[in-house]
Amino acid sequence: MLARWVFRLVGGSFLGLMALPVQAGERKEFTLKYRLSTNITAEVGPCGQYLQPATTKIALKEEPKYQSRQPLYASVRLGAKKDPFTLVLDNSKGEALGYDILYVDANRDGKITSEEKLIGAPKNQGMVFGPIKLVIDCGKEKCPQWFLFILSEYEVQTVNLGSQNGGGKANGRIEVQRHLMVINAGYYQGEVTFGDQKRLLAVVDADGNGLYNDFSKGTNWDGDRLVIDLDGDGKLDGSYQSEKAQPLCRYVQAGDRFWQLDVAPDGSSVTVELLNKPLGTLQVGHADLHLLLSGDEGVLRVRSKDGTVRLPAGKYRLLQCNYRLTDKNGRCWQFFLQADDGQGKSVEVHTAKAVTMPVGPPLVPKVKVTSEPGNELILNLELRGACGEHVSNVQVGNQERPPAPKAKIIDSAGRELAMLDFHYG
Repeated sequence: MLARWVFRLVGGSFLGLMALPVQAGERKEFTLKYRLSTNITAEVGPCGQYLQPATTKIALKEEPKYQSRQPLYASVRLGAKKDPFTLVLDNSKGEALGYDILYVDANRDGKITSEEKLIGAPKNQGMVFGPIKLVIDCGKEKCPQWFLFILSEYEVQTVNLGSQNGGGKANGRIEVQRHLMVINAGYYQGEVTFGDQKRLLAVVDADGNGLYNDFSKGTNWDGDRLVIDLDGDGKLDGSYQSEKAQPLCRYVQAGDRFWQLDVAPDGSSVTVELLNKPLGTLQVGHADLHLLLSGDEGVLRVRSKDGTVRLPAGKYRLLQCNYRLTDKNGRCWQFFLQADDGQGKSVEVHTAKAVTMPVGPPLVPKVKVTSEPGNELILNLELRGACGEHVSNVQVGNQERPPAPKAKIIDSAGRELAMLDFHYG
């Protein structure tokens, strides 16, 4: 029997308020400017909240005549009080697939009118609606913000394998999978001073709820995002693997010091103060390394240049690790590792003595074998680091993937049956 073997590597303008360098115990507020972008995910990384539109009707005082026999309803909650905004999807052709009209009860009066109608623009397997201006309750005041709505819908075929295993034909049906993403179409950015360094900074409403001061709880980058131009090249990059981005935390490392950062709920300003808290030492074993650690004040990104990390004393849990190694040919290898479902190794950093938390090599391979219908075998290959974290990506040289490894298949007697290439997938 010839089995199929598959390898899967699991895995603008701105305005700044001029200020003197911030000294210990001194708080400085910096004004940020809202930047509207219809391509926000490319500028500062993925963001938004997911909704599942359904046929279940939401009570409204007034509605237009829909073209679809089954308009789809959803409610998104925004702002400090989680105010509900009602959304209704309609299909101009009256079909089951291809919803291209979105009604938004923008003023929350319980009425859906023709003036609140958005026509979708096709994108991939769905539609993009907006941006549309919504007034968000940010606590002390209300502020206008712009939102995009991205509808993804596609057909999938489900198969009932029970009848096939019994000798008959497989039964199946076509189902439509659909979700609606709500994205704040803007972010706030400006120049902020950390000591003698001026850096471009952006705060992103990454969870798409209209607020900018939600700390991450450490799972899947939930909460909001902070992006800082740490190397001073004038560019922002909010992608998950960027060293300039981190989930929003009350503490931030800029230069060789830590700072306390307070973001206004509406994102219009940040207040910076040199952190007055004792530090401890974490020994990690690699010189060029970045860590994401979940603590009491959110998720902290720290950097090591000599195999040790200085950070505020406290309890932390490893979420992510990025490090670089140079091989004998001078090529730079970059490894991206992360803990499973946020359940990484925990460590308590003290001021009295250094604490050791080895990460990265030795990398231990682990292969999981699953069987598929039709006598197929699927091999999923994982690489695990010293703390149990798994390698989610590897890059070598100019951000290229290394050659995929091979698999030698042998029988119980040690005879080689096949030499196969694994594949990224």
